Amino acid sequence: MFTSCIPCCSSLYRGSFFCASEPKETALGSATQISKHLLRSIRFIFNFLAKLGKNMMQFFIFCFAVIGKPVNAACPLELSPPRVVVRFGDSLSANCTSLSDQIEGMGWESPYRGVDLTQGVTSLPFKIDSVPEWEIGPMCFMNSRDGDQCTKLLPVTVYKMPDSVSLKNLSTVKEGQQFAIQCDVVNVAPARNLSVVWHKGNKILNSETFDESSPSPVSKSSVLTLTAHRNDDGAEIWCEAKLNLWPEEQGPPPVRSEAHTLIVLYPPTFISASDETLDFPAGKSMTLNCNATGNPLPSYHWQFLQAAQETHKNQNENYPALTRPFEFPGIYTCTASNTQGTVTKYFTVSESPYPPAFIDPLNETLELSAGKSMTLNCNATGNPLPSYHWQFPQAAQETYKNQNENYPVLTRPFEFPGIYTCTASNTQGTVTKYFTVSESPYPPAFIDPLNETLELSAGKSMTLNCNATGNPLPSYHWQFPQAAQETYKNQNENYPVLTRPFKFPGIYTCTASNTQGTVTKYFTVSESPYPPAFIDPLNETLELSAGEKMTLNCNATGNPLPSYHWQFPQAAQETYKNQDVNHPIVTRPFEFPGVYTCTASNTQGTVTKYFTVSESPYPPAFINPLNETLELSAGEKMSLNCNATGNPLPSYHWQFPQAAQETYKNQDVNHPIVTRPFEFPGVYTCTASNTQGTVTKYFTVSKPPGIGSGVIAGIAVFVVLVVLFFGALIYYKYALRKR
Repeated sequence: MFTSCIPCCSSLYRGSFFCASEPKETALGSATQISKHLLRSIRFIFNFLAKLGKNMMQFFIFCFAVIGKPVNAACPLELSPPRVVVRFGDSLSANCTSLSDQIEGMGWESPYRGVDLTQGVTSLPFKIDSVPEWEIGPMCFMNSRDGDQCTKLLPVTVYKMPDSVSLKNLSTVKEGQQFAIQCDVVNVAPARNLSVVWHKGNKILNSETFDESSPSPVSKSSVLTLTAHRNDDGAEIWCEAKLNLWPEEQGPPPVRSEAHTLIVLYPPTFISASDETLDFPAGKSMTLNCNATGNPLPSYHWQFLQAAQETHKNQNENYPALTRPFEFPGIYTCTASNTQGTVTKYFTVSESPYPPAFIDPLNETLELSAGKSMTLNCNATGNPLPSYHWQFPQAAQETYKNQNENYPVLTRPFEFPGIYTCTASNTQGTVTKYFTVSESPYPPAFIDPLNETLELSAGKSMTLNCNATGNPLPSYHWQFPQAAQETYKNQNENYPVLTRPFKFPGIYTCTASNTQGTVTKYFTVSESPYPPAFIDPLNETLELSAGEKMTLNCNATGNPLPSYHWQFPQAAQETYKNQDVNHPIVTRPFEFPGVYTCTASNTQGTVTKYFTVSESPYPPAFINPLNETLELSAGEKMSLNCNATGNPLPSYHWQFPQAAQETYKNQDVNHPIVTRPFEFPGVYTCTASNTQGTVTKYFTVSKPPGIGSGVIAGIAVFVVLVVLFFGALIYYKYALRKR
């Protein structure tokens, strides 16, 4: 059978068929007769060989496909769908449609549910209720009226999802150990389209495919090799099997194995730094954190310093955090252990240093009689112990200059009224205590002159000294300028010296009072004049689109406040001539590119700022529609408009039809509009370009359709026949008369 089919398949030439096993003179003749005979023969053989095996059957399908149509002829058959993916045992349906109007009949060849040649149809369905095999190849064939025949094979993929997907080789592993996990996929088809994807948590670890030719179900295994890491402890690993037969998001879902939770054994590691040095105040809570990670979870052992062992001997030591009131400075040792190892952490604990704090109230006021014993107690606590320094009133300094000052208590006969200042210091800080010692009461008196006038720059430190003597010591009250009252309303006013950054000019009033009287001092504070200075950079360059909001900020500081003057580009002056220009900010829709000049002036000087504003570049865009089609008569005016907007302005290039190029070769082509008498039909191409891009427009220009040569010839023949007819008629009448 094979030897007789192969020559027939290979001897097709120019519509006639010759079989190599017969002499040339016994050929059957035309392609139409041979195709019909061969179709009947092969359909008979086809049904017979369906029982002999799929490989032999598909060989004859191929041979039939070659014999059924001439070499290199297109087969006007369309299959819907063009390919089929079907589950084993499910139904299969497809439709074959002829795109030819010369069809005589069509049919389906298949070992299962073939459809006989059906006359007079252009579409024919094919259906199998239950696909029984793993490899089938239905083929649609069509007979044309001219005797040709063609065929088209429907590719069919029969699949089966796996019976199960499971993991093997699951065990506990140690950190750093290499291990393998196997994924078994049971009974899946076709395996050549199988992918096994490995997952760990939300991460895909690996994907494996298989080189398998068998279309029937097989079992496959994928092995994943990993190195254990402590971060993998508790992570879930699983695999899934999917068939890559459909586009993404289509087809049945992948079959997934059960997840395996990894157990990784690793030695303890402290969460905090290995060793710690800590300071705690005496009696405050002390927390030593020895927390460690590890698998298995570590156990803990604490070792206390000698002085603390008796106190802590009955306390639970197997705990990662030790919390107790701080009593004993020294080294505390914590050991964390599990089956994988042991680590040790040391806590060096000492008493926290703290700054000095006075035992007695901070400030004291004393009234003493001359010669009486004066005791000023400046004792303070602190760690380290504080050192002391005394500062005496001016009148007492010469008398006490050689006396020991580094002592917390000063005891002397009272001689000098005034303020005695004690400072206690250590490495953690300094505190000061004031002792105001007076003899007899007297009204306040300002140390500085009564009134002051100051000029300050904005933001500079302003110090207003209202210090006054008096007995009792005077109290102070400040009254601020109206603008400053809200800012300073909650600040301490009972202080002789006011120090703040200068913000508010005006009159600051200080009143010093005691039981003996009241005095008032005025501070007139004004801001120093200074020339204008722009808040934003001196010059700006802007690119804006037409109509976009344009904001030019010329704001400047200065004392006095500056006035502003704007100068606009020449093109904008007429538009803006009546608008207010004494304003620091110009906000308008952008119309006029150019240089906008702002001048800020006051009595101290003038500064100028330039805004260079230009239109943003943009690529060309045609004003008229992109492509045009024109019909023009010869000599009629032809106007092709390629005008385009763009920044920078676009340049133009024209390409003419082949016939016109010689005529127009020396003419200017860098122009948006071509205007000429119409001579040459064809496609005129215009390209508009600038630095931002290029666009192209096509003009298809043709002549109006005329009368064809065939029509003219027909008319001429008709005219000749009419002339002959009337000539014959005249001759006939003439002959009758003569007779």
